[in-house]
Amino acid sequence: MGACDPSVTHLALRLLILTGVRSKPIRFLHLEQIVDDVWTVPAVFMKGRRDATSDFRVPLVPEALAVLAQARRQWAVHRARYMTLKTMAALSDDAIVSLPVVAR
Repeated sequence: MGACDPSVTHLALRLLILTGVRSKPIRFLHLEQIVDDVWTVPAVFMKGRRDATSDFRVPLVPEALAVLAQARRQWAVHRARYMTLKTMAALSDDAIVSLPVVAR
């Protein structure tokens, strides 16, 4: 991972912006939820009554797929270096909302 690579938090924020999905589904995203260019968000992560809410399908634009590919590469590096299944945790909501605003 190079010095210019965005952090996992930055990638999560980009995915949030590109999809319009709330932060919790992004923080708990599993790659098997993505088939081709569609992300199926489990109903448990959707806002609404548990018995009345169904899975939500999100079409992914090419930019969102690129973010996921970059996150997948970074995740593989981090997991290989530092993490075991017992130490992995989801990204916190505070990490996303506390990102500094950068004008580009």
